[in-house]
Amino acid sequence: MRISILPHARRRMEERGIREDEVRATLERPDVEYRGSAGRVVAERMPPGRSLATKVIYNPGLEGERVVVTVERGRPSRR
Repeated sequence: MRISILPHARRRMEERGIREDEVRATLERPDVEYRGSAGRVVAERMPPGRSLATKVIYNPGLEGERVVVTVERGRPSRR
């Protein structure tokens, strides 16, 4: 899977202490994925030992590429 991380998302990763390997793991093995706004997709994963889920918001690209728009931590979705 090809992953492109936009500069805005990299800043959010740094601010929120989210490592690139955590973003990759969330995209490769999400606990849940659902539609976000503006045609985006939210991949969500609960990392071991954490109380908040990692949420990676991305635009689907060509040939399965994931273009990461932003990342955040939050309560796990009930979806």
